[in-house]
Amino acid sequence: MAGTPNRALVLPFALPYVAYVGIASIPADWLARDWNYVARIIVTTAALAWAWPRLLPLRGPGSFRLSLAAGLIAGVVGVAVWIALMTPFVGEGEVWDTRGWWLRVVAAVLIVPIFEEQLMRGFLLRFGTQWGEARRTDSKDAFGDAFDKQSIFDLPAGKVTLFGAVLSIVLFTVGHHTTEWAASVAYGALMVWLYAWRRDLLSCVIAHATTNLLLAVYVLGFDAWGLW
Repeated sequence: MAGTPNRALVLPFALPYVAYVGIASIPADWLARDWNYVARIIVTTAALAWAWPRLLPLRGPGSFRLSLAAGLIAGVVGVAVWIALMTPFVGEGEVWDTRGWWLRVVAAVLIVPIFEEQLMRGFLLRFGTQWGEARRTDSKDAFGDAFDKQSIFDLPAGKVTLFGAVLSIVLFTVGHHTTEWAASVAYGALMVWLYAWRRDLLSCVIAHATTNLLLAVYVLGFDAWGLW
């Protein structure tokens, strides 16, 4: 996919995210919650399968084992930060039954980390970096230059600019509920740092999956349903 302009990459990177969020937006009166998650899992997995040849590889130039370990540690740190920053803004929340809990865990651990990291840290962070660099060259159309003439596949792994980091964090944050915004900003920054350090998406996907799994266990174990 090297050399493919960013304009042509929007659909494969965004489609799984849009599919998941779109199905999640269907009212419960139209599609019961459990069936909603079943639909999300099936449709988003299909979208990911279609998009996969067009997405970034998860592996980077660094050690696989170190990225795996770094992702696990970052995931533990991330869930602690998430719980600490979100707890003041939520109440008791609705208790989920066992089947619903498991369906959400499957989606949150096996699917969400892949498509969110591909979009947020894969495409948007890299595109924002190219856009920011174009702005520094006094381009008359920095966005157009980055969108139409450049490819995120041509950017060195792990390269991050402040502009790209901010764009990624802001868009990651607005994709969450307002009660999650403080936690989302901190978590988005953690993922940007992890990507810049490890120069791969693997560590970010592992961290994201670890955070989501530990959060699910915490919610169930401590009846902290408001965090869901």
